[in-house]
Amino acid sequence: MKDILPQPNLGLVPVAKDLTVTAEHLGRCDTLPAAKGSASQLHGMDLFRANAAALIEQSLGFEKRFKALLREGFAEMRTKLRVIDLNSIGRMQNSIVVDEDKPLDILYSMRTGQLIPDFPKNLRALDALPGE
Repeated sequence: MKDILPQPNLGLVPVAKDLTVTAEHLGRCDTLPAAKGSASQLHGMDLFRANAAALIEQSLGFEKRFKALLREGFAEMRTKLRVIDLNSIGRMQNSIVVDEDKPLDILYSMRTGQLIPDFPKNLRALDALPGE
């Protein structure tokens, strides 16, 4: 029992006696178990807050990268769908060409979404391509 530090008594009797006694009892507030543990609790809360802030920052960064990848993926998908559409129309148009000198519709590259360079101009040029 000798290890117990003096505890404050902030009842009305000591406060009413004089300010010296009140000051003495207020000074003893540091010995309260709640006050002793509060510093480590505050430190723990500060660490938790810092970790939570770091986690939020990381998740916002992840979200930003994820959205950029989604936008990129959807843009690529839109391009491919557009090319498939355009090439379907071009292939239908080219399928009815019977005259060797009638121009062919140029098809689009699936990789770039651009017209294929050096696409055969007509059936004669198409027939002249080396077969593989």
